[in-house]
Amino acid sequence: MKGLIFKELYISRKRFYIAAASYFSLLVMCILVKLSAAHGNIGLLDDEAVKHVENVTFYLAVFGLLMAIAGFVVNNAESDKTTHWDIYRRTIPFTEKQIVGSVYLSNAISLGSSIAVHTLVSLIVCAVFDMQFEPWFFFTFLSFGLFVYLINSFNIFCQYRFRDPKKSKLVYTAVCFSIYFGVCNALAFAMLLKAPKGDPAENEQFLKDTAKSFVSFLKNYAWVLPVVCVVLIAVLFFASVRACARPADAGKPPKDKE
Repeated sequence: MKGLIFKELYISRKRFYIAAASYFSLLVMCILVKLSAAHGNIGLLDDEAVKHVENVTFYLAVFGLLMAIAGFVVNNAESDKTTHWDIYRRTIPFTEKQIVGSVYLSNAISLGSSIAVHTLVSLIVCAVFDMQFEPWFFFTFLSFGLFVYLINSFNIFCQYRFRDPKKSKLVYTAVCFSIYFGVCNALAFAMLLKAPKGDPAENEQFLKDTAKSFVSFLKNYAWVLPVVCVVLIAVLFFASVRACARPADAGKPPKDKE
């Protein structure tokens, strides 16, 4: 089991290098902007403009860099197919639960480590920008990490279920885009139905009330989001184990060309 985890992490090392380089490059850029606002050309602007630039840079460093954490996910199911590892692994005394679990544990290790590093970096950023590290910052980091973990878990399931890189990518992309555009269109349609028509003042007040309702929901029920992610991840794990165990599509050794 430990060997499978090391195998997943080792194969993903180039992905980790690229993600780490992107993360720290953006972090250095944010720090340079802060230095410029304090001692450079940006500091020559008026106080309000400088404050705005610093705020944008601060929140970019704390939350914008979370996007780079998505680069630390492990998903080698496609390379397992192209290198025929999915065939050879059946000669090793591992169960399907151990094989799939090694991928999930590798993701947990890489994402957990990256979130821990990002939390430490955020504390440093808060000190540099003279801002306070709020508890909801870490909650946001954790929720984002679980969301990335969920998305990749669905990708892993598609790889094990279809056992064809092209088909799995097609299904994965189609489902993700369908959910995204479906939710966006549903929210837009609901807003259009409830929004007052004709009076700009009423429209502006409606948008303010909607924003307040959304913030109130996050304050009271934000815990629902990570709980839902954990439940869906568990469901996808067991579905991936069953898909991996299907003997009908187990794959066969490649035939030698005559």
